[in-house]
Amino acid sequence: AQRLFHFVTRELALVPVAVPMAGLRPAEPDAALAAGAGDVKDKAALLGAMLAAAGLEAVPVFLNRDRLPLAEDVPAMEQFDALVLRLELPDGVPVYLDPAGSSDTFGWCAAAADTRGLFVGRDRTEFADTGAATGPANAAENRMTIRLDADGGAAIEVGAALSGLFATRARELLGRLPPAEREAALRELASRWAAGAEPRGGDATGLEASDCGVELRQAIARGDLTVRQGDVVVLDTPSLPLTFAEVSFWLGEPERRTPLDLGEPAVSRTVTEIHLPPGSEVLHLPAETARRTPAWSARRTFRLDAERGMIRVEEEVAVTQRTLPPADYAETRRFFETFTARAAGLILYRLPMVEAPVPRSGR
Repeated sequence: AQRLFHFVTRELALVPVAVPMAGLRPAEPDAALAAGAGDVKDKAALLGAMLAAAGLEAVPVFLNRDRLPLAEDVPAMEQFDALVLRLELPDGVPVYLDPAGSSDTFGWCAAAADTRGLFVGRDRTEFADTGAATGPANAAENRMTIRLDADGGAAIEVGAALSGLFATRARELLGRLPPAEREAALRELASRWAAGAEPRGGDATGLEASDCGVELRQAIARGDLTVRQGDVVVLDTPSLPLTFAEVSFWLGEPERRTPLDLGEPAVSRTVTEIHLPPGSEVLHLPAETARRTPAWSARRTFRLDAERGMIRVEEEVAVTQRTLPPADYAETRRFFETFTARAAGLILYRLPMVEAPVPRSGR
C-alpha cells in the first residue's frame, strides 16, 4: 500500500483543479496512468483501483480542510475542498491517504483526523466521523552539545532519536537520498537547529533507521552563535520547537476564524548542554518559560552547573489536541512569538581576564 501510494503521489503530476470543479466522473485509471497526470479525483480513482488489485479496499472521503460545519441535509460538493482515501490495513488500523500528495508521508494526513466527512462507500454514502488519530507515539528526543571557545566560536554536536511519524518522515526524506545529498540535508537541518548559523567545515553524517525509530547524528565544526563586546559574550541559544514547525506559517496570521490544525499529537524534548570557556562568569540566564493549555504545552528552563562550567537548557513542546479553537488562536500566537523570539534564549557571560605578561628587567 505504501509503494502504491508513493507511486501515485510522486510519479503522477497533479492537475490543480479544486475538488468541486473537478470532473463529475474521474478519468479511467488506465487513462490517468497513460497521461501521467490528473486532478485529485483522477488520482484518487487510480490509487483506489491499484489498491483494489492488491486486495485492499479504500473508501473515498470528501472533507473540508478548515473543518467548517457541513450541510449534511444538502451534501453540495461546494463545501468540500479535499478528497482522501480511507484504507483499513490488514491489522485493522485505518489510515487516510491524500492522493493529491499534499502530505507525502504514508499514514500522515492532516486533513482527515478528528473531523467529519462524506464517505462514499460501495453500497452506501453517508456522513461520518473520521475518528481520532491513531498509531505509535510521535516523539523527538533531541540532544545538543555546544562547546564554546574564548574566541566566540562554537563546536556543535546534535543527536535526535525519532519515533512514530517523526521517524517515518525522516526515513522518507533522508533514507531515499544518495549519500552526498543526505549529508547536505543533514547540514541544512543542523544549521536550522543552530539558530541560523552556517556550518563551516566539519562533517554532518549519521542516519540509522530501525523498527524502533530513526537516530540522527550530526557534528558541525563552527557556527556564529555569539557576539562579543570586550570580555562580554552574548550567546543566542539554538531552539526549534519541532512540533510547532508545521503550523508556524499559520501562526503568522493576524487573526483566524476557523480551527487551526496543529498536526498529529506529538512531543519534542530537547536537552542542550552549553560548555563555557574555563573561568567564564555567567551574567544572565533567561527565566523559565512554561504554559499549558488543553491543546498544547511548552516549557523551557535554564540551569547553571558552576562546578562543571556548563549551562543546561531543557525544552519540551507537546501537541495534545489535534485542533486549536479559533478563540485560543490569539493567545497561542502571542506565546509562540515570545517562545521563539531571539531575546528568549540570550545568555550573557564574561570571559576570564587574561593577565598581561610581566616584563623582565634587563641587566
